[in-house]
Amino acid sequence: MPVVAMSREMGSLGLEIAERVASGRHQRVVYHETLGQQANRMRVRRSHVVRLLDGKAGKDEQLTPERTSRALYTPEETFELLRDEDVGVLRGWGAVPLLQEVSHVVKVRVCAPMQMRVRRMMERLDTDDQGFVENEIMVSDASQDAITRRHFGTDWRDASQYDLVLNTGELTLGECVDEIENAMEMSRVQRTTESVEVFDNLSLQWHVRAALRKDHRTTTMELHVLANRGNVRLRGALPRGLHRTDAVEVAFSVEGVEKVTSEIEEA
Repeated sequence: MPVVAMSREMGSLGLEIAERVASGRHQRVVYHETLGQQANRMRVRRSHVVRLLDGKAGKDEQLTPERTSRALYTPEETFELLRDEDVGVLRGWGAVPLLQEVSHVVKVRVCAPMQMRVRRMMERLDTDDQGFVENEIMVSDASQDAITRRHFGTDWRDASQYDLVLNTGELTLGECVDEIENAMEMSRVQRTTESVEVFDNLSLQWHVRAALRKDHRTTTMELHVLANRGNVRLRGALPRGLHRTDAVEVAFSVEGVEKVTSEIEEA
């Protein structure tokens, strides 16, 4: 069964669409933000990130349905999460670019005209402060943009990243749900041996990256990691004082790694 990865604009009704798709398949939605340890390094306004981290999300997120869980996940945690067949929709920043190469993931963007987004959020928040709402929407968009660019080097608004782009200014909730469900029935998005292998390779790749980030010997290394059926390849150049043997050792310690090939250059 395929999984849906969804990005949405605040006020676009993406939350409601995700919930309907998941409930129709007796699955759950996971509200996902791929931030990891990146938030402290991002030069973006922190209002959204801080509220999510502190559990003090605004009224928009407080209205999340009970079947939806909200959390911050690192990329490697996300891959573990998706091994649970109970997860049907992954909704939030970073989900689409993280899973871009996995063919059994249906990538969806939900959007709407700005004026409509503002009106919906004013109604949802029960406020007539249009300036406040417009500011919150702009902060949300800017934060999502910064995170996807810095973490994945992509533009979340780029339609070519998605299988479906749904404009709720033109389509009803029901029509959007129908479009997603139809897409999930297509043969090209069903799980195959090849698509699962791609998923497993990416999962191992991100687990190795996480291990390198967490170990004090390798945390400052900027290495390119590739994984294929348990074989990991490390590429990059190290400044003086750092050693390729440490990177190889850390990578080899990750569960599932069978071989590590180093193409690392030392100063």
